[in-house]
Amino acid sequence: SGQVSITVNPVSGVNQPPILQGIPDKSVNEDTTPTNNWIDLWQYASDNEDTDYELSFSIQSQSNSGLISCSVVGDRYIDCNAPSLNGNGYSDVVVKVTDTSGYSDTDTLRVTVTAINDAPVIEDIGDQTARVGSVFRLDVDASDVDNDNLYFRDNSPLFNIDVNTGEIEFTPNSNDVGTHNVQV
Repeated sequence: SGQVSITVNPVSGVNQPPILQGIPDKSVNEDTTPTNNWIDLWQYASDNEDTDYELSFSIQSQSNSGLISCSVVGDRYIDCNAPSLNGNGYSDVVVKVTDTSGYSDTDTLRVTVTAINDAPVIEDIGDQTARVGSVFRLDVDASDVDNDNLYFRDNSPLFNIDVNTGEIEFTPNSNDVGTHNVQV
């Protein structure tokens, strides 16, 4: 038995396809627009016959362009728009490089949109009027796009808001007469 070393050389004068590889996966927080010229494709493409300037790049497909949509700008960079409002997840983006002879290659990167906790929103309460000796009731409503459990609190000496429901109920007495600024 013997060992043989074989070297394969490209055929002279025959165009070889370009190579596109190693495009890094990226991530961005929800509701945040990625920076311009986010990925420079020239760093990940090579071709034996054509210069970087001669290569053409395009987005061949995106698995979730409704979440975040990417495009090639300046025939060199990948830019992506702001993710859909409060959206999170990922999109696999297939990028294609084509040389001047029409040969091509592809590479895939994953763009991940990371969820960020959004503050809850309390509905406008407006000024309220209560009467001495009469029961005062008010339901404070709030929502949270992240569907987190909400808890209510107030700064009033007149009443205690129900921590879980946001309901206020009390009967004012004569010591309570006046204007009270309450924060919920």
